[in-house]
Amino acid sequence: MSHEPEEGKTPDHPQESSPRESEYREFGGQNINGAPEQPAYTQPSAYTQPIPPYPPQGGYPQPIFPYQQGYPQPIPPHPYLGAYPQPVYPYPPQRADARYYPEPPPTPLTLKEGLRQLPRQWWKVVSKPSIRSFAEEKGKASWSVILILLLIYAIVQSATLILEPYIPGTSTNISNTLNQNLSQSTYSSTNVFNSADFTRAILLIEGLFGIILFPLSYLFGEGIYFLIAKLFKGRGSYLQQVYADMLYIIPTTVGLSILSLVPFLGGILQLILSMFIGVYFYVLRIFATQAVHRLSIGRALAVVFIPLGLAFLLSFLMIIIFFFVIIGFIAFFMHLHSAP
Repeated sequence: MSHEPEEGKTPDHPQESSPRESEYREFGGQNINGAPEQPAYTQPSAYTQPIPPYPPQGGYPQPIFPYQQGYPQPIPPHPYLGAYPQPVYPYPPQRADARYYPEPPPTPLTLKEGLRQLPRQWWKVVSKPSIRSFAEEKGKASWSVILILLLIYAIVQSATLILEPYIPGTSTNISNTLNQNLSQSTYSSTNVFNSADFTRAILLIEGLFGIILFPLSYLFGEGIYFLIAKLFKGRGSYLQQVYADMLYIIPTTVGLSILSLVPFLGGILQLILSMFIGVYFYVLRIFATQAVHRLSIGRALAVVFIPLGLAFLLSFLMIIIFFFVIIGFIAFFMHLHSAP
C-alpha cells in the first residue's frame, strides 16, 4: 500500500522544519553565529577573457641565438652533468699538494736539445726549488740524454780520482805527502811501506772501475727510491724519476769534482760546499719526488728518508759487528800468548 499523496492534494501531515532552519528564520536569515549565509555555488559559464590576436601587436621579440655575435652565451643546464666545459685552473693551484697539479704532456728531448737545455734546467730547479719546477721538466726525460750524462759523470769522477793525488795542493796530494813524511821520520829504513803509493794505486783501480760502477750505483740508488715510492702509491715512471734527480745531482757533482782539482783552495771549498749541498740535495729530492710521483708532502718525506734511515741502521750494525770481531781477535791472540 503506497503512502504517496495523490496528484493535486497535499499531505495530511506537512513536513516539519528542522531546528536549524527555525533558528535561521528566527535570526532574520543569519546563522546562529551571526554571519550571513553564503550563497550556493554555481558552475561558472564560459570564460569571458578575450583571446589575444595572433601574432600580438608589435610582433614577437627576436630570439637570442647562442652563437650570435654580440649576445651573451646561454648558460646550459645541469653543470654537474658535463654541460659546462672543464675549467682551466691556475698554475700552480691554490693547494701546494702535488696531487692537484696538472700533469704536463710528455715531450722527450733529443740528445742535442737535452744537452743544450741542461744548464738552464739545472739553474731552474736549483734556484727555484718547487714542485712546479720539476713538474715542468720531468716530461722532457729521454734515455739518450740520461745515458750520455751518466757517461760524462763517470768520466769526470774517475779522472778526478786518478789525477788528484798527482796535482800539488789538492787534498789527496797533501794527505799523501804528510803520510809519507811521517813514515820516513818514524822508520829509518828505506824499505818501509809507502802509504802514498798505496793510496795512488787504490785510487787508480777505483777510477778505472768507476767508469762502470758510478753509473750503475746511481741507477741502483734511484731504483731503491722508486720502489719505496711505489709502496706509497707513487704514479711516476722510473725514467722521469732518474731524469728529475739527475737535473741537479749530475751537474753539481761534476762541478764539485772539477773544483777539487784546483790547488790549495779547491779541496777546502769542496769540503765546505759538500756539507751544505748534501743537505740541499735532500730538499730538492723531496720536491722531485712530489712532482714525479704526485705524492703529498708526508709521503714524499717518507720516500726520501726511509733509505737514509736504513743506511744509518745498516752502518750502525756493521760497526757493532766489526767491533765484536776485533774484540774476538784480541781475545784469541791473548789466549795464544798466555798458553804454555
